[in-house]
Amino acid sequence: EYSKQEWLAKKAQLDLPFPNLPYLIDPQHDARLSQTDAIMRHLARTRDAALLGTTPAQQAAVDVMLGVVGDFRRSITRIAYNADFAALKPNHIATITAAPHGHLVQFNAYLAGHGGPYACGDFLSIADFQLYEMLDQQQIMEPGIYDEKFAAIKAYLATMKALPAIAAYHADPATPTQI
Repeated sequence: EYSKQEWLAKKAQLDLPFPNLPYLIDPQHDARLSQTDAIMRHLARTRDAALLGTTPAQQAAVDVMLGVVGDFRRSITRIAYNADFAALKPNHIATITAAPHGHLVQFNAYLAGHGGPYACGDFLSIADFQLYEMLDQQQIMEPGIYDEKFAAIKAYLATMKALPAIAAYHADPATPTQI
């Protein structure tokens, strides 16, 4: 665990093109990466390319979902790292739950009607891991946020949480459950 000062000192020594968190140094593939999307794509290409989609239509769906999740991530980080988090949180919750354009409203409608248990349909993709992470962080930030009107999000979260690696993560007592 790093303090900000320790991280800044370490960051300069990493020999990464754009040092940041997260980062991955993969000597097997001569890759030094930062940025979540780049790391996710690299891991998929080197371990299971099907996670990127196997057809152009699936790959396009993954790309679109990654973009939408990125927008959602920015809406969360904009307040999460702000000293006025407590004051900003109610407006954030109101915005993401407002019909018809709130992120949660859109995710719920999409997940309810797109024909599969995963973010892009009937196949697991890298977009699932990012969408799951952000939806999970949102419910840590606001427990019960999905209870009332987001049944498709709840079902999606249950599907993802049942994956063995994610289930193991949540079984770990060190996993955060609230902010």
